[in-house]
Amino acid sequence: MKKFLKSILAASTAILLFAGCSDIALTDAKVQDSNSNEKCVLTIGVEDFEKLNITSTGRAINPYDFEDATHPTSIAKFKITGTSQLGNESISAAQQEIVFTNKKATITLSKDVWYLTLTAYKDSACTQALLKGNTRVDLSKTNSIKFVLTTDDVTTPGSISLVGTVPDSQHLVKKWEAGLYDINDNSLIYTAESTPATTVASDTYSDLSTNTKSFTYTKTDIITPGEYAFKVVFYGEGPTDAAIDDIPIGVWADEIVVAPGRTTAKTWTLPDVIMKKPDAPENLKAYYKMNSDDNGFYTVKLVWTDKSFNEENFVVTVTEYTGTAYDSLSAVTPAIELGKDFYSSDMRVSGSLSFSNTECEIKLPAGKLYDFKIAAQNIVGTSTAVARMDTTDPNDYDTNPTTDPDYDAAYELVSSTVKISKSMVTFELAGGTLKDSTHTYTDYYIPAYQKYTGTAINLSTILAINNASYPTVAANSFTLAIINDKVDGQTGDTEDDSKFARWLDATDAPVTALNNWKNLIVRADYGTNVSYTIDDSYEDVTTTAKYSDSTNTTPADCKFTGTENGITLSASVTNPKITFAAPDVTNAANVVITSYDYIKVTLRKVDYERTYGADSNTLDVNISSLPSGIYSVVVYAHKTGDRAWSMKSDTFQIKIVR
Repeated sequence: MKKFLKSILAASTAILLFAGCSDIALTDAKVQDSNSNEKCVLTIGVEDFEKLNITSTGRAINPYDFEDATHPTSIAKFKITGTSQLGNESISAAQQEIVFTNKKATITLSKDVWYLTLTAYKDSACTQALLKGNTRVDLSKTNSIKFVLTTDDVTTPGSISLVGTVPDSQHLVKKWEAGLYDINDNSLIYTAESTPATTVASDTYSDLSTNTKSFTYTKTDIITPGEYAFKVVFYGEGPTDAAIDDIPIGVWADEIVVAPGRTTAKTWTLPDVIMKKPDAPENLKAYYKMNSDDNGFYTVKLVWTDKSFNEENFVVTVTEYTGTAYDSLSAVTPAIELGKDFYSSDMRVSGSLSFSNTECEIKLPAGKLYDFKIAAQNIVGTSTAVARMDTTDPNDYDTNPTTDPDYDAAYELVSSTVKISKSMVTFELAGGTLKDSTHTYTDYYIPAYQKYTGTAINLSTILAINNASYPTVAANSFTLAIINDKVDGQTGDTEDDSKFARWLDATDAPVTALNNWKNLIVRADYGTNVSYTIDDSYEDVTTTAKYSDSTNTTPADCKFTGTENGITLSASVTNPKITFAAPDVTNAANVVITSYDYIKVTLRKVDYERTYGADSNTLDVNISSLPSGIYSVVVYAHKTGDRAWSMKSDTFQIKIVR
């Protein structure tokens, strides 16, 4: 199935039927009550039968058109059903057969709004629908309507009649087996008459000396409409050991499109497929699918040219590469092979590797290097695997929107000279906010995806790249600041937005660029000379964080603002803990005016995150296992009496030294 093949259910044969209301007065048109005696004689005429037109460069075999002179599919009856908008009248299919005389038919309806369905039947008993169409018409406001009859939602079984011959000059073919298979997952669907089965239809040749062998595969009025893969396998003489089956020596596959109530037939002379492996495909190209980055994965589209006539499927080899530098890589073994099982693979996004297909989409994890090869495969063997190339192919997605008719802005070509890779760079704002002229982000984590091809990429450039979750932030035009910070005590002050100092990696080392293809997590550092307080507005809460241990029993403030030494933990320290609290708020008369009955604390740094909670306004957190580093802390507190989901918050940092 080539990339432009459309389902028979979507691009089906259609009949256009036009109808006119012979006595409608447009000058005083209005919807009448359906109990009115005003009637409209609706004249329905068949204008034309549209040809079946499935645009495909594949080997699809389609049903006969209605006008095919040698294989006509006649319509025995038309019936119309419908209901008026006011609901007081309806048309029953049992009562309203539409009889055409000189390509015209009439029906009398009240001047109301009608919802009508016209169905074409293959049989006089009206049990085998061929086509169906629906329309809405206001018979007080228009003098014409149009039905478009298609196969949509029509399930009448269809038929197939397939006859073929295959060259066998060496007299190798002993028997054949054939069946209809699922076009995507290659599972067997139809074989025997009247019902699906689990074994293929087969026959043994009585005369092995002939230079050609023939086969016939016929199914009458049992095939559900849709697309199938028809496959016939030819077998040669096996070993004399009766326990060993005959040997498959050739295969032929085609797409079969079955329409409701119609016959799909083909008689063909096959090329020589006996003992023939398929030819290798050509022009393999890879494209990044734009805006497909999500949750550490991205999508790559593969496009190739099918150069064979006897493949059963394609095999895509996915090879990961690793190394200490981009220019000295080695392949990771074993490689991943995607073939007949591709449809059920976790890596599949869309498309198929079935015969005659020329594209598919594959999901890859960020932070690794990959490349692809593709081969064609059948029951005899597998072709040579070919690598990606940059040659021009008229059926691919080239990158020039003005000269290439197949240009698609949703895809970006990957040069064959570089590996396929996207790195996920996670920017941890560490309690800060990211701003530009139109956007403000307060998320703790902002993911960005970047293609790495061997050259370092500045972090500000990466942060500027658009992805599915965040609009574009122009490089070097954004600012980073601490949420609600006030250096000089002025409410609403924003003059200190430049306090962002640098990005730090997982080891707290400064980092300015993505230097390899691996995923990277960086944390915003707001400098060691920043002094700020937390805004105590209605939406926030002032909390405390005090450290104590077995030797320091008097809790001491441990919030880190950039100048303190932090909490030093040694092997001799036991029971180290931080007590977080959301103290009661009192007025001048020392009367409690605000209290809190639940507290939750989240500790985060580049490679660590942990959340704690308690049904009170205090919470002890044992920190004996916390790694060294600067932690962003968010304390959430629930105000007594507030709605259950209403929480206040406070943000600050702590520092652990070991």
